[in-house]
Amino acid sequence: MKETNETKANTQTVKVVNRKLKRNLFYLSVVALPILQFVVFYILVNFRSVMFAFQKYDVIEQYTFAGLEQFKRFFTDLKNEQTMVYSLKNSLILFVATFCVGTIGAVLFSNYIYKNCFMGKFFRITLFLPTIVSGIVLVTTYKFWIDQGVPYIVERLWGKEIDPPLSNVNLKFTLILCFSLWFGFGTQVLMYTSSMSGISPEIVESAELDGITPFKELIYITVPLIYNVFLTFITVGIAGFFTNSMMTYSFCGEYADPQIFTFGYFLYMRTQVASKLQDFDTFCYLSAAGIVMTLIAVPFTLGVKKFMEKVGPSED
Repeated sequence: MKETNETKANTQTVKVVNRKLKRNLFYLSVVALPILQFVVFYILVNFRSVMFAFQKYDVIEQYTFAGLEQFKRFFTDLKNEQTMVYSLKNSLILFVATFCVGTIGAVLFSNYIYKNCFMGKFFRITLFLPTIVSGIVLVTTYKFWIDQGVPYIVERLWGKEIDPPLSNVNLKFTLILCFSLWFGFGTQVLMYTSSMSGISPEIVESAELDGITPFKELIYITVPLIYNVFLTFITVGIAGFFTNSMMTYSFCGEYADPQIFTFGYFLYMRTQVASKLQDFDTFCYLSAAGIVMTLIAVPFTLGVKKFMEKVGPSED
């Protein structure tokens, strides 16, 4: 009898061990590919980039240790080079415009669509078009309409001849900014309206019976229930402060005027040119710039996220 109980206990132990082993193998099979991608495309790639930041390159000695030389060079350029000043200013303008128009505006417009107001479905389809049609096609169409269509309309209506608007440096940044905001508007509207459609109708109906106004419904019901999505877009926007190129490359290629530079376009353009010219020392410089930007963006992004989670509304 005692041996039978021990056999049963051993059998149960083996079953438990096998069950845990199978569960662990299944879990490993699921996470193996993401872990491999993280190791290869993040750790290994960025490890080499970090090493570049502390090196310099010349034809004779190849890569040699340079200490903080590339960092000093970046900060010097940031202080003295006019292109970097434009990049900082334009990146700030892009971030503020994306937050005010792209994020807050998307919430308001999504609420308009969510409440099935006049032509709401039509606007939803129209704003979603940029995510369906190729960006290059839209850029080409937009450039043609601005440079050909606007002068033609002005000439027909007022009899005046004007230069293509995109040839005006003072207008080019504003026009590209407007296109960039419209291009990203559809995705946000789609996400917000999808989140709003998940709000329980009973909550809204109960509030309407109590006489709530549409504005108060947005502030006290809709926004708290979609706050996580709102927080996600804000966090991504802050994290992308140094990488958002505003699609400038699609409009101007490698020859954009310095007055419309952003940090994202600056990094992308310099990388493209360095690749063509085999200028490996520029890679070291850009690696140092990337580390500086990362050290600024990461704590600021995490800090804002934590602050907004703390002061933001609760779904309860």
